Amino acid sequence: MPRPSDLWFRKSNGYWYSTIDGHQVKLERDETKARTKLQKILRGQQERSPTGDGMTIGRLADLFWEHSEAENEKDTFGVHQLFLQSFCDFVNKKRVVGRLCEADLDRWCRSRTSWGENTRVRAKAVVLACLNYGVKKLNIPTHPLSHVRPGSVTAREKYLTAEERRQIRA
Repeated sequence: MPRPSDLWFRKSNGYWYSTIDGHQVKLERDETKARTKLQKILRGQQERSPTGDGMTIGRLADLFWEHSEAENEKDTFGVHQLFLQSFCDFVNKKRVVGRLCEADLDRWCRSRTSWGENTRVRAKAVVLACLNYGVKKLNIPTHPLSHVRPGSVTAREKYLTAEERRQIRA
């Protein structure tokens, strides 16, 4: 069983910190205020410190595109760019990553009426890949959609039963 989160002081900047889910969270300069803030965070009444330095989804998407362009094939990069640009336009690219919620992702997918279920799953996967890139590569402490799963893609092929084959041949 993990230890309960507690405070510790960092002399170099004069702030109290705590480690929550493996991430250091900067609290307050005053120990009493820091303890109160920690209790609120642990009760879920207050968000953790703002994601990164207030990184916007637009800035994160730009950094992810640079990474994607360097690491992936041209078509994969194109898919990343298409879906992320659409999402950024939908939620306003100046929105801070820490202010995103699962409902934003759901509304965005529903607003694209021409998309099938498999396309929606792929779109969610691209947005989540971008957010996870920020956590892993850019040291953003966390993102609010870490619990979201994109879903699963269904097979496009239909295997006919013996009865269906007989009907088609008849």
